[in-house]
Amino acid sequence: MTKKEFIGYLDHAIDDYASEKVLSGTFEVDTAQYLAEKEYNELLPEGNITPNHHLLNILTDEGKKVGEFWYHFDPENQKKIAYVYDISIFPEHQDQGYGSCAMLLFEEEAKKLGAKRLDLHVFGHNKVAWHLYHNMGYIVTDINMSKNLEKAE
Repeated sequence: MTKKEFIGYLDHAIDDYASEKVLSGTFEVDTAQYLAEKEYNELLPEGNITPNHHLLNILTDEGKKVGEFWYHFDPENQKKIAYVYDISIFPEHQDQGYGSCAMLLFEEEAKKLGAKRLDLHVFGHNKVAWHLYHNMGYIVTDINMSKNLEKAE
């Protein structure tokens, strides 16, 4: 992902992340954008060239961009864990196998880099992602749960 592409990615990725955090109940609407930007700035202080962070375009065989992928892998980390921060398939290209294909290619690349395990986070309300990851052999390792005590009036 070039610097220009990265700037375009940030434009929607931060908005999407803020919305997901609000939907999951972990961010308040009035502070969501600020908190999402803060997290992205902390994780990617050098933008698309932040060491050990890989920001990629997902392309068809013909070279058409259908999504974006961000993962982290530090070869010096003793646990050898590669972490998926974001995989996004553009809405008009969803349900065509691009997400599965990207994840399989990521697995191959992570193995080549020396990763021994793959980790990721998925929002509880994102059933499409849950289904994809489950079908690809990912297991639940930790679950946070909540119950809203305020009733909508």
